[in-house]
Amino acid sequence: MTLLLMAVLLTGICFTALVAVGRFGQMPEATRDRVPPILPAAPLDSEQLTRVRFSIVARGYRMSEVDEVLALVGLELDANQQKVAELTDQVSELNGQLSASGAVSWSGAPGPSGAAQAIDSASWE
Repeated sequence: MTLLLMAVLLTGICFTALVAVGRFGQMPEATRDRVPPILPAAPLDSEQLTRVRFSIVARGYRMSEVDEVLALVGLELDANQQKVAELTDQVSELNGQLSASGAVSWSGAPGPSGAAQAIDSASWE
């Protein structure tokens, strides 16, 4: 009788272990029950990027890796904004030279690209 009880108990433990590791089918996809982070509507800078926080979930990402990537993206963003500022200054300088020579100057100026908008919740997957 003890042997039969141990066999049933061992079978139950093995079945539970197999279910836990997914041998009898995959787990269903996680459902979203949180609002995605909202980015500011103004042009995004590295300081705003580093203040973005994400929800902590069991099936999420390592926070240290996310922070590292956000830091690298912030550095790249700062470098790109500096380059845009330099190029805008060059355009202004060249427009001044064109005006001085009597030629028609270009009046277009780079504006925000609209990239720093709220994340569309439909595309948040």
